[in-house]
Amino acid sequence: MVQVENALKDAEALKFKVAISNPCFEVWLIAHFLHTTQSFLNCTAAERTLNSHWTKSFQCEYQKNLVDIYTRLEFKRSDALKNAKAVLEKHHQNRPCQSSNSSTTVYRLVNRLLGNVD
Repeated sequence: MVQVENALKDAEALKFKVAISNPCFEVWLIAHFLHTTQSFLNCTAAERTLNSHWTKSFQCEYQKNLVDIYTRLEFKRSDALKNAKAVLEKHHQNRPCQSSNSSTTVYRLVNRLLGNVD
């Protein structure tokens, strides 16, 4: 946790914005399927939850190296934006993402890339 805090301080000093998912990026992907406040013991647990929804939607197992993740999930992007924001703001009262398992701020990055105001 100290390494994360130091990295965030360094990023802030350099005026970088950082997108965090706790405990892993798959939390952002899970938000495409559901609004959950479930804590995950580790990334493997988050991947299991994601995979259960992934296989229902795509009839294949989730794999980190899929080249078409973006295109597969594009139709669920608005759900993910809404779900991730609600979890962080309502359930974690906007506490820092790194101390809020599970949560993600990737929705802020995606909103910026889409030209949306968040």
